[in-house]
Amino acid sequence: MGRKKQEALASQMKPIFRYHHLGIPARKKVSGMVEVRRLKIHATDHESNPFGIQWMLYGKGCKVPDLVRKTPHAAFEVDDLKAALKGRKVIIKPNSPSPGVLVAFIEEAGAPIELLQFTKERANKRRRTSKKRNIRKLLAAFLELPRPANLIAQRKTAIRW
Repeated sequence: MGRKKQEALASQMKPIFRYHHLGIPARKKVSGMVEVRRLKIHATDHESNPFGIQWMLYGKGCKVPDLVRKTPHAAFEVDDLKAALKGRKVIIKPNSPSPGVLVAFIEEAGAPIELLQFTKERANKRRRTSKKRNIRKLLAAFLELPRPANLIAQRKTAIRW
């Protein structure tokens, strides 16, 4: 398939928005916040809780619109940031806050929305990290299971008539 045909098909497809996190502005530092000095913000890790909540504290000189500073924002991962921004009100232009990540903010229904696109390199790293995290969870769950001797004793008790 030629490049022009691929671009035409891509422009017809609607972007898919996958929930990533919920950014909530904070008035003071929250436990677990990490400073991102070059962006003049402090933030918690959205992966530290099952719902993706990320507390954000914007420092003096941080060049973020008031709407983002004062209003919680939903963040969604997209495959094509350029396509996802098409026809939308962009309030923070696409930028790369960290390697392998492109980010932009739009305003939708009066609320800020963050859109993120991960490069293949970053996506592969995230998959490996998720696998490691899942293995740790499985191991932790396994360690909480009764020991084999206890299991045998429980089965004998359960089998008795």
